[in-house]
Amino acid sequence: MGLSREKFAELATMNDYYLGEIERGEKKASLDTLFKISKLLNIKIHELLNLE
Repeated sequence: MGLSREKFAELATMNDYYLGEIERGEKKASLDTLFKISKLLNIKIHELLNLE
């Protein structure tokens, strides 16, 4: 999408630091957070989780 992590977090209405922790595997994302991320990326949540 060409967005910085900070801008992506802002658009997803979440904290940038928290998003970074999820990316690094330091924190687990809630279902609500996963839905926000998948919606912003315009993909289905199972695609985000690679469950196909």
